[in-house]
Amino acid sequence: MRICSVCNVEKRLSEFTINKTSKRTGKIYYKSFCKNCSAEYKRISKDRPNSGAFKKGNIPANRKIVDGKHSERARRWQKRVLKRDNNVCQECFSTDRPHAHHIKFWEAYPELRFDLDNGITLCSSCHAKLHGKKQCNFLKHGTSWAKGKKFSKEYRQKLSDAHKGFKPTEETLEKLRGRVPWNKGTIGVQTSGMKGKTQSQEAREKMSQSHKGKTLSKEHRENIGISLKGRIVSEETKEKLRRSNLGKVISVETRKKISESLKGHSAGKGVFKKGSIPWNKGKKHSDEHKRKLKEAWIKRKLTKGE
Repeated sequence: MRICSVCNVEKRLSEFTINKTSKRTGKIYYKSFCKNCSAEYKRISKDRPNSGAFKKGNIPANRKIVDGKHSERARRWQKRVLKRDNNVCQECFSTDRPHAHHIKFWEAYPELRFDLDNGITLCSSCHAKLHGKKQCNFLKHGTSWAKGKKFSKEYRQKLSDAHKGFKPTEETLEKLRGRVPWNKGTIGVQTSGMKGKTQSQEAREKMSQSHKGKTLSKEHRENIGISLKGRIVSEETKEKLRRSNLGKVISVETRKKISESLKGHSAGKGVFKKGSIPWNKGKKHSDEHKRKLKEAWIKRKLTKGE
């Protein structure tokens, strides 16, 4: 037995409509009102005057516009564009939910709205990217939505974080394998696009601030060392480096690291070759430097004696 929520009369469960049955337990759930109250409500609703709802056979207001976005002419243009491109996205070659996109936008070029050459098939994802809802690549027949736009520092940081660790799929790599490399036919080592260009003081300061606190991995440092190996540094560069290091105080930790890296580079361990000229031959040291060397030598002897 159950009480109806509309007429408040206790009735049998057979007089209530089944709402759902649980697949796990098999329990049957009934609606809160009986069948008689449900039929009465439907009869009253049917007899009510029309409240402006859609009637069968009526044409919606947005389709009444002759050359609107939802007009019959626009629908025909969309079908023709999709048929021409075989319902394949011309950006990523996907067949998932194809859209007909205006290369030159609807609002800006009213005379090209129904021109077949102004249409291109895009999947829903690429279409969203193009209209700025997501990050966008360049289209073959159009321009990037981001061209000429200035983004905030926060937005640029978000884009940078989103691309970290990004790896293209095997499908994308397969498509790229057939393309001609951008540097095919060029001779010699490719130099940076910034070579020879002078940076403003403000730009240099920004770059310096962005690199502060960054630690390079061991692999990265090794790669830099290999790339600089055999490079001849001019006297002018040497002088600049010397001036930049003047007055710099080296920490105890850094000194220890330098000392550890130079261990094993003494003449007694096979590094010094017979017949080669020592690096310090003919070099004159100040009295203070000589005193420091003597103290270090005595200290070493004492530690060995212990």
